[in-house]
Amino acid sequence: MSTNTVGGKIAEARARVTPYLSQQELAKRLKDAGIDISTAGVAEIEAGKRSLNYYQVTVLASILNTTVHQLHS
Repeated sequence: MSTNTVGGKIAEARARVTPYLSQQELAKRLKDAGIDISTAGVAEIEAGKRSLNYYQVTVLASILNTTVHQLHS
């Protein structure tokens, strides 16, 4: 994926997670899954300023209890 078209959807999905999932906690869960993205990196993703590859989107979808398709729609 060359451009970030899912950042806003990631922010929305993160806001729906119960209990609340902060950007810091999301960064920690990504790191636990082998993806080294900082809290600032999560903010850049949600703002559409940082690109993601398909694997990263797949892991994010799993953490956020959603699907890749829902993040793209």
